[in-house]
Amino acid sequence: MLGKIYGAICLLALIFGVCTGNAAALGGAVIDGAAGAVQVTLSLCGMMCLWCGLMEVLREAGAVRRLSAINLGVVKEMMLTWIFTFPGCGLISFLMANLFIALFYFLV
Repeated sequence: MLGKIYGAICLLALIFGVCTGNAAALGGAVIDGAAGAVQVTLSLCGMMCLWCGLMEVLREAGAVRRLSAINLGVVKEMMLTWIFTFPGCGLISFLMANLFIALFYFLV
């Protein structure tokens, strides 16, 4: 669905660019946009590789297990505070707490 919306937007930009005589500017904008997309993709890929490597080192050292145990306590406390503080949010926070607990249990 989102691809159809983006396709329609691109098609409208192409039609209006040709109709207004700005086809050359449209072509330049497409090239600049593609170059920017490649640059962002490569920088995000580098950050992801760095983060995955760091997490692998921490996992091998056993730090992930200790950090997840600390984080589990914080998340439990936060969710219990939400349950008792905001009426109507009890079910949502209960489900989120269960999700976090399950994720930490299976990841550790």
